[in-house]
Amino acid sequence: MLEPDHSWRSRRTTFGVLSAVAVLVSFFWVTRLLLPGTHRGFSSIDDYLLYLPAYEVAAGWIKRGVLPLWNPYALCGIPWVAGLQEGFFYPPHVLYLLLPTPTAFAASTLLHLVFLAVSTVLFARRAGLGVAAAVLAAGLFVLRGTIPDFAAAEPSQFEALTWLPLGSVAVLDLARGGGRRSVALLALAAAFSFLAGYPQISVYVIYTWTTLFIALLLGARPGLRGGAAAAGCFAAALALGALGGGVQLLPGMELLHLGTRTSEPLSFDTMFPVGGPILGNPVRASLDDAISGSRFSFGVVGLALAVAAPFAARRRPLALWALGWCALTLVFALGPLTPLFPVYLALPTLAWFRAPNRIVCLTEFAFATAAAVGLDAVMTALGSRVGTTPAARIRVPWALLAALLGLVATSALVLAGVGSSSGIWPAALLAAGGTLAQLRYLEHDRTLARALRDHGFAKRTIGTFTVWCRPGPSAALRSSACSLPSPSEKSS
Repeated sequence: MLEPDHSWRSRRTTFGVLSAVAVLVSFFWVTRLLLPGTHRGFSSIDDYLLYLPAYEVAAGWIKRGVLPLWNPYALCGIPWVAGLQEGFFYPPHVLYLLLPTPTAFAASTLLHLVFLAVSTVLFARRAGLGVAAAVLAAGLFVLRGTIPDFAAAEPSQFEALTWLPLGSVAVLDLARGGGRRSVALLALAAAFSFLAGYPQISVYVIYTWTTLFIALLLGARPGLRGGAAAAGCFAAALALGALGGGVQLLPGMELLHLGTRTSEPLSFDTMFPVGGPILGNPVRASLDDAISGSRFSFGVVGLALAVAAPFAARRRPLALWALGWCALTLVFALGPLTPLFPVYLALPTLAWFRAPNRIVCLTEFAFATAAAVGLDAVMTALGSRVGTTPAARIRVPWALLAALLGLVATSALVLAGVGSSSGIWPAALLAAGGTLAQLRYLEHDRTLARALRDHGFAKRTIGTFTVWCRPGPSAALRSSACSLPSPSEKSS
């Protein structure tokens, strides 16, 4: 793992990038969330029937010095603080005491979006990635997928997830032997996630931090004593975070023993209350546009860059964690459609919560990380000095070859009608443009050209994909593509 650059110039660059990212996210919030927000739909029903009324009434009570322990407006009255979702002890909710409720709701959403994007950039930079890769990670995580939906319609879930990247920064430092400051930062992130009022997302976040810490620790190989010390600091940070969130968690745990939702594994009918595990799982439907075609798609370029991520040699632990966690959480999000769902149910506390498809938000964080590592690897392989860490060393041809093959493969799938409903022309143009850019680069880079010449397998693979992309190839044409001779075979 690369050590971050603490130079004054690097800090000034990072500050400028963070400012630009904040402006970009603010523009996205105005154009995609604020202006269309005047149209009420089913997805925003919780905002108008639960969150906004609760925030307004509770703020009025607190201003009068009354703690909202009991909600007399729902059913025949229900416990209020113990209900968790309103997040009465969540510090950023002080906005509801200072501003009118609709204004406070909008300001809270914007601030959390900006903070999520900025902390994702900080995480990527702390991991040693360049500026371009860090911005890509923030864009893929914040501006697509489930995050805009969370921000618009599920504030408690969104606020609990917001602290994931900041805690990941602390995890990076702890894996490198960080001390009290890293422990305090991770404890703060965990406490704020718990106080936001959605324990399911907080549990997912803790699982993400734990797997990331284990992966980085295995990659760092600090020895038995160093590993034990780092693990102790990590456990202490999580314990402090749970203690800080205890003011919100303890009333909820008491209610858990009295209500219908206990700390026992849920049945499938309860876990998937609308439509069952197949029709009621939106992740299953989103797989039809997994590559392109919707805001939930991973994207042709993003997938191609993720393929190149393992070839960033000194960031390989982070890349392998990101790819592995992305795949595992996506499989978990599909529920009982895969044979690995019993593993999900066997993990502590996960079977307590409804809608396991919500874990896909972690899939998107891991995917954004993998794509960012891949972009940094490709830029370093190209010899660019813009947005890369010069100290990074990777095998020059392999990251480029992996990205090119990933681009061709994903484009071929789109052209074949797999994983996309947006038509074939965008993918075709993208594949052609990417291939021409790579060939143009080969004309000016003798080292990479020599590497491609020496690796006949790469040319045979590219030839195979190219032939398969053509409409209606014959069997003879396909077999001939698979047996293209390499330059060395021609010469012999």
